[in-house]
Amino acid sequence: MALLGVAGACTTSMSSTSTGTTGATTAAATTDAAARLAKYSAVRLAPDLAALSDNERKMIPLLVDAAKAIDEVFWVQAYGNASALLQSISDPAARRFAELNYGPWDRLDNNHPFVPLVRPAPTTIPPG
Repeated sequence: MALLGVAGACTTSMSSTSTGTTGATTAAATTDAAARLAKYSAVRLAPDLAALSDNERKMIPLLVDAAKAIDEVFWVQAYGNASALLQSISDPAARRFAELNYGPWDRLDNNHPFVPLVRPAPTTIPPG
């Protein structure tokens, strides 16, 4: 199992200002996404399971399945249709960055969009 952690602080100078899909904009978005992605590091989790009972070890796959279900729900809450968004992003670095941020907004950079033609993230939470 692997997790990603932030490798460095984010600056607002990384904000995407692209509004079109010209070749220059696409190249800039690709470079921007790669730079943003470089702030994260993969971390391998290797817990010591020796202290767990057999029943506790049998629970681990169930907990992983529950986490996957929660992940799907969070995608819907954070963005909506994850598959449609991810399929619309051709740049692998930008797609991976969208997976990490659960949408087209950089959570470390005040939710600025990093995918061209995406509106800014909602800033308020509806009451209720």
